[in-house]
Amino acid sequence: MKPRRKVEARRFDKTQCRERQYQDIVHRDYLAHCIRWSWAARFIKPGQRVLDVGCGQDAPLVKVLAGQSSTFYRDKASEYVGVDMNKNIRAARPRWCTIHEEFDFTSRYGELGLFDIVTNFEVIEHCGPEDGLLLLHAMRDCLKPGGRIFLSTPVFDPVVGAAANHIHEYGIDELRVAIESQGLRVVERRGTFA
Repeated sequence: MKPRRKVEARRFDKTQCRERQYQDIVHRDYLAHCIRWSWAARFIKPGQRVLDVGCGQDAPLVKVLAGQSSTFYRDKASEYVGVDMNKNIRAARPRWCTIHEEFDFTSRYGELGLFDIVTNFEVIEHCGPEDGLLLLHAMRDCLKPGGRIFLSTPVFDPVVGAAANHIHEYGIDELRVAIESQGLRVVERRGTFA
């Protein structure tokens, strides 16, 4: 069993999976992300406000909702708000889309209002446990009553160890406890998407 590795001193890691990261090859990690975005989009109903925490420079959930590859999702959300710590977000921005670049969600979430759906895909592992709790707390505070959070993260594998760009990978029970400590409830847990 490999011990959790020591990471360089940094509060947040801002690496991300990009659509063109591997030139014309669709990398398996990006494909797994695409499946997550499409899966979550199925739960978004017309007229809902959607918050995408850690939307990434490509803001792919916007593409899914705008239906660039399918008309099924076209104009499905009344408002999409994406936030990311990175800058130079190159996503198309339909009239219902707002993106905040270089946005520290854990300290500025109060500027955004309430949302029906909050997504947070492959983000929480890019911060330490203390900031992970702040992230969960902030998402909870941005959620309308009856709203849903969709969160994905790699599960720490003690045999393989954590990815080099991850500050803290959670075990299943550890993440459940963190989620519940913020007044949230795990309704469903799924395995890997790819």
